[in-house]
Amino acid sequence: EILQRSIDAVVNRFGYAEAAISLLTDNNVLEVMAIAGTEDFGYRPGFQQEMGKGIIGHTAEIQATYIANEVASDPYYFSNDEHQGSAICIPIINDGRLLGVLYVESSVSNAFNGDDAKTLETLANQLSASIQRARLYSTSQEHLRVMSTVQAVSHVVSTTLDLDKIFESVVKELK
Repeated sequence: EILQRSIDAVVNRFGYAEAAISLLTDNNVLEVMAIAGTEDFGYRPGFQQEMGKGIIGHTAEIQATYIANEVASDPYYFSNDEHQGSAICIPIINDGRLLGVLYVESSVSNAFNGDDAKTLETLANQLSASIQRARLYSTSQEHLRVMSTVQAVSHVVSTTLDLDKIFESVVKELK
């Protein structure tokens, strides 16, 4: 939800043809998690891209901001259709570790300058912090669930000496 809201805000504020956030999966592949734009390029959440492939994969590989002033002639740009315009891609990094990339495409050539890069890099830093907080929250919820299960099993074990009842309760709690 945070990622989608961020992308929607970028597109609504600046009217870009496409903006997307892709996160690095456990398989070392970039997966689109949020996407929006004034044009439909056919990409959807769940689309996966390999490291080093396309502007998104290239940016992830070099872990630095990449600007394509004209996508039609950019060596890293790929699409199923011919497009004109420009693109900027910013890595989302936390503590030196790549989390994903922020990609923005304009239908206008040379649309991005140093100020745009700084603005979007600031957004990428904020996204990094939000992603980390969401992951920490998810991890703490999982730990809480495990601890609750251990507490329930401990309670059952401490309240009865009947092994069958203990086994039945433990299996029930673990399910």
